[in-house]
Amino acid sequence: MDDHEIFATTFAMLLQQTNLFEQVHTFKSEVNVTEFLIREQPKDACIFMDYFVPGSNAMQLIFNAKRFAPGVDIIVLSSLSIPALIKKIMSYNINGFIGKADSVSDILACLDAIQNKEVYLSKSVKTILSKDVSTHNIFNDFTAREMDVLIQSSWGKSIDEVAKALSLSKSTVVTHRRNLMAKAGLHSFTQLVALSIRAGIVPEK
Repeated sequence: MDDHEIFATTFAMLLQQTNLFEQVHTFKSEVNVTEFLIREQPKDACIFMDYFVPGSNAMQLIFNAKRFAPGVDIIVLSSLSIPALIKKIMSYNINGFIGKADSVSDILACLDAIQNKEVYLSKSVKTILSKDVSTHNIFNDFTAREMDVLIQSSWGKSIDEVAKALSLSKSTVVTHRRNLMAKAGLHSFTQLVALSIRAGIVPEK
């Protein structure tokens, strides 16, 4: 699942060339993937997904995939380079994390690791995680859902728009915003967003 059609098509062709999959499909949104899982109910499948796809709720997709197709493995395929954010995404119990610039050997190694019931991190992702994140300490206590709210808000979305994007009520979004400010020791959410952007905690849209 990726909103960049050229990348999605190229990656799908690469997967087909491995001869490891009976079928390969491309999707642009989490809704399309969920509908496919409900319709086909695959017992053995892999979802390669970019975490930040406009108009999609990656966390909801991961939840639905585990619910409708328990045997599905989920691998995040992303160009993220923010250690704290990668750690938050890993907390969703995904099966692997690969960089978009990684090689075919990383994909094969990831699939082998999953077969052995292991969580896979490519070398490039491990390198990012090994970087010093001491300057990001105030963000370490944020939950994965709070990070989603922070990221959506940093993209200029209103409370209503964040609620819709994350399938939450407006009051829940407000609660998450208050909790974020309390954990950061700030009284202004705008200030928290600005600090997050400067620290490189939130990705560009």
